[in-house]
Amino acid sequence: MAEFLASLAFSKGKARYFFLLKGLEKVVNFMEVQQLIEQKVITEEQIKELFAKIGL
Repeated sequence: MAEFLASLAFSKGKARYFFLLKGLEKVVNFMEVQQLIEQKVITEEQIKELFAKIGL
């Protein structure tokens, strides 16, 4: 699990505390967005539009 979280933070195989926290941050952010979608606060289309505006 530690290696997976670190890989989310592009750690290049290093499972250090910093990379573990950055990976965990990404998981939490994803879960928050999923919850907003489920609660119908924001739609997937709105997220796609936002990404298009900021160039992602």
